[in-house]
Amino acid sequence: MMRKQRKDDGQRRGDTARTAGRQKRKVVILNAAKREGHKILRDFRYEYVKAIVKRLEGFGHEHELSDLRIEPIEDFWELKEKGGVLGKINLRIYFGTVPEDNEVVVAMAYKKEDDGRVPRHIVIAVQNRLEEYRTGKQQ
Repeated sequence: MMRKQRKDDGQRRGDTARTAGRQKRKVVILNAAKREGHKILRDFRYEYVKAIVKRLEGFGHEHELSDLRIEPIEDFWELKEKGGVLGKINLRIYFGTVPEDNEVVVAMAYKKEDDGRVPRHIVIAVQNRLEEYRTGKQQ
């Protein structure tokens, strides 16, 4: 006869290493980024991306997000998503962190249509939004 595991022994089915001793980050999505996301995506695609963005609560724990394409851009990060559910849409989500508040702040959603580097106006806009958020001027 098998021993039934107690709920408080920390080894229940579904428990993972990510919950053991690690505090998740709060994911904050700026209103401008929400509006941009809604302009680019509709219905189930928006919900799909919303679920991916929610996963950024594990940002900083590489193994939790190892299946996502996240790259640094100057003093913030770029999440790249295309194909699959998104079809031909080449989406970029730009976000920064506020370590003292344990937050990930999503500053911009952008539909990339040209090859090459991130356009300078996008970099400046993301940096400005993150700075405004950090100084309390934007939500």
